[in-house]
Amino acid sequence: MRTRNFSALSLLLLLLSSLLAVAQAKLEKVGLPSDASVPAAVRSALDPSGARLVRADGSVLCEIWLRQAPLPAGKVAAAKGATYPELSPGMFVGLISFPNGGKDFRGQPVKGYFTMRYALLPEDGNHLGVAPTRDFVLLSRASDDGDPGGPFDYARLVKLSAQAAGTNHPAAFLLLAPDNNPTLSPQDNNPTLSPPKAGGDKGGATKDNGGTTGGDKGGPTITEPRTYQNADSYQVFAGTVRTDGGKSVPIALVVKGQAEQ
Repeated sequence: MRTRNFSALSLLLLLLSSLLAVAQAKLEKVGLPSDASVPAAVRSALDPSGARLVRADGSVLCEIWLRQAPLPAGKVAAAKGATYPELSPGMFVGLISFPNGGKDFRGQPVKGYFTMRYALLPEDGNHLGVAPTRDFVLLSRASDDGDPGGPFDYARLVKLSAQAAGTNHPAAFLLLAPDNNPTLSPQDNNPTLSPPKAGGDKGGATKDNGGTTGGDKGGPTITEPRTYQNADSYQVFAGTVRTDGGKSVPIALVVKGQAEQ
């Protein structure tokens, strides 16, 4: 009887440990990528302060650098159902790296360095109800996308992204509506990066109560990168880009989580 109870307890502890490892993630500050596959033009377009998402076991989930150049001032013609009216289809959003491999929203494997460009889910029968928003970033291999400021039509973007996925479907990662008060899992301590300091950064990752402050009226403003797990168990990276007019545009990117099949 004791052996049976001990086995059950061991199994429970193992399960709890696994859940804790999945739920917890922290951010570390990381400099610009030096990998030869990242073109110089892409590197120069990035915010020099990137974020590395680290799992509880110490392995790297991904690394993200958002664009440094301000978005064009003023809103583009917002498409029906678009959550990010400041972004236009094909616009360069940043760079993401999956050094240990990852999976897109369809479960397609990706590994390496990829540019991220904004795209809207087509409104047709094939894509009806597959995601909570129409907003995505499509990944292209960084070595294939050397002009972050150049025009990018949808057909070209889909083609390059499908090549990155190695299938006939683009590598797509979901953008959620930004949330100042995300629903966190009980184990998620919502770590965030410390802001840059004069004279050099001495910090690394620190914790706060959300990584947000006031700012532009009418919506959430994320002033520091953070990561959290939402109610759907998606691991989300939240950061900010800015417009020419100085307005902050919060970005909430699902870096781990797939659509229901």
